[in-house]
This record gives sequence, structure tokens and C-alpha cells, in this order.
Amino acid sequence: MPAYTPHQTELAAPSTPVGLFPPLDGPTTLYFRDKIFKTSDTDTAVRDEDGAIVLRVLDHAFDRRRRMDLTDPEGNVLVSLRCKLATWLGKVVAEDAEGKWLLDAESRGSWNGKHLAISYADYSGERRSLTLRSDRVGRKVDVLANDDVIMHLEHKMLGKEHLGKNTDSWYLFLAPGVDYVLATAVCLAYDMYKEQQAARRG
Repeated sequence: MPAYTPHQTELAAPSTPVGLFPPLDGPTTLYFRDKIFKTSDTDTAVRDEDGAIVLRVLDHAFDRRRRMDLTDPEGNVLVSLRCKLATWLGKVVAEDAEGKWLLDAESRGSWNGKHLAISYADYSGERRSLTLRSDRVGRKVDVLANDDVIMHLEHKMLGKEHLGKNTDSWYLFLAPGVDYVLATAVCLAYDMYKEQQAARRG
């Protein structure tokens, strides 16, 4: 992973493990770089801090519902995300490969996603919730469970690694006990929601 110092947010290990799938002892730092303007579908590697590929993101850029598939390194779909179109403030829904509901993300009254609410089915099947709290421009995002910050997401678009390359980067920092698959799905849902709102504003 490129050298990078995150925004200083104190992460709290959750009292109950947070995740979609066991085991919950995976990497706590993730990174991926994606194209900003897409002319075709893309396949992006999600890497841990040592550079190993732990997940892949298949972006179906021209799907009407703006669909993304999160897969394991071998290409097996773990989470399939799509935008739900017929909602006032916008919504992102995620399912597993068999169509079972896993997660949704929607605003609680803020069109720009500053206070995005996440509902998800955890590894035991129990429904749980997270809250996303971002800065003014949506580049630094804290993810909270029961008022504790358990993840921090940073969206980086500037810098020499992006200059003239039509790319941006996401950095994910997780507290111990947070599932990296869920964390990546939350990051993608947030990014999709922001894009959905930008498209609505024209």
C-alpha cells in the first residue's frame, strides 16, 4: 500500500464483532484505486497494507442501477450492490450471490450523505446498524457503531500518484473485530450513494 498517514481518528474495538461473514480477524488496513471516468466496466483490486489482494470490485459502470460486485480474489461474488431508483433521497441495496439481503444505505434527511445510515444482517443473521459521519466535502468519513468510531474511510483524489491518471483512491482503517468485507461494502455503498446524488443534481 502506498505510504499514507490517515486522519487522526481514534478507533474503538466494538464490544460485539461487526461483520457480514466470519472469520472477523482479517486485515485492518485496506486500499484500492479506481478510475474516475469510466468508458467500460472495471475490475479493481482491493489490497491490504502488505499489497496482497484480498478482494476485487467489479464495477458495471453502465448498468442502469449502477451495480457493483464485491468478490473474493478468485472472482466469487460476496456482495452485489445496486442503487435503488424509486426513492426520494436515494438508497443503495446489497445482496449476496443468491439474492439474499445483506445491507442497505440511505440518508436520514441529508441529501449529501453526511449522515448516512447503514442497516445490515450480521454473520449470525441479526439486523444491526451503523452510521456514517463525513466532513463537509465527503472525503473523510467516520463509521460509528453505538456512538463509537469503528472504521475510518478516506477518499483521495489529489497527489502525484493521481496526476493525469484519471484515478482516485480509497483508504480504509478498521478497528480490530471489524469485518473487512463489510467495511469495503460500506465504502462502496457510500461512494455509490454520493454518485447517485451527484447525478440527480445534474
